[in-house]
Amino acid sequence: VRAVQVGVGPASGNAGAMPADYVLLSAYLHTTTQPAPERLETYLRTPACAYSIAAVVALWLVARALFGRAVAWLAALLLATSLPAILYAAEVRPYSLFSLVTIVQLATFAGVVRTPWRASSWLPYLGASCLDFFTGLFALFVIGIQLAALLWLARRRRASGPSLAMV
Repeated sequence: VRAVQVGVGPASGNAGAMPADYVLLSAYLHTTTQPAPERLETYLRTPACAYSIAAVVALWLVARALFGRAVAWLAALLLATSLPAILYAAEVRPYSLFSLVTIVQLATFAGVVRTPWRASSWLPYLGASCLDFFTGLFALFVIGIQLAALLWLARRRRASGPSLAMV
């Protein structure tokens, strides 16, 4: 009751954060020195900004690997200039981290699509998918669509018969 009356102090409690964001933000707060009050806002917003910058770099790397340099630059430019992405970079919320982890999870999904028979491609995908889920529940939509795409690809491969590459 007292916490409701007085309120929760700055940077305390999880404020509805998902587990991954909460753990990373808590680690940041416990491993760095808290600045003077006039710098506290910047201090608290720094991780989200770092996640946003890392998301742009990660998107460039994934797009370059999958589609080439021109598409990579265009994708990175679009994300870097996206108004929601810019606003999320300044929020002390898990949105920027979710964007970053989803991009990494998409990269691991590409590995599964390329070599679905290898356990070495599934392990990073499963790890990234778990981290994505613990970063935001919307990851379930992404994972569901990916699994549906894998089922569709498996049916298509089975219908076309064995290829020389599989023999």
